[in-house]
Amino acid sequence: MNRPAVGEADDEMRSRIVAILAEELDAGLFGDGGPGDDASLFDEMGLDSAGTMRLVIGLEDEFEIEVPDEDLVRSNFATIRALIEYVRSRGGE
Repeated sequence: MNRPAVGEADDEMRSRIVAILAEELDAGLFGDGGPGDDASLFDEMGLDSAGTMRLVIGLEDEFEIEVPDEDLVRSNFATIRALIEYVRSRGGE
């Protein structure tokens, strides 16, 4: 099931998340706005376990949220869309 593109209200959050990802992954992958919102960060973008931990730290710092151990599941970090939904669920803005 395809979901609609991230709405305008999410553009800033998306940009901030893409900036964090660009630090962890090959920045060349993020030309022209970066990957699509549903691109697999693991399979298509090469995010690994060490990169995921750095991503978590980046998200915690940038959005002033806490990511508990029980939330460290692949589905929360699978795509940019999943990251936006996760950060929002933790109260990040």
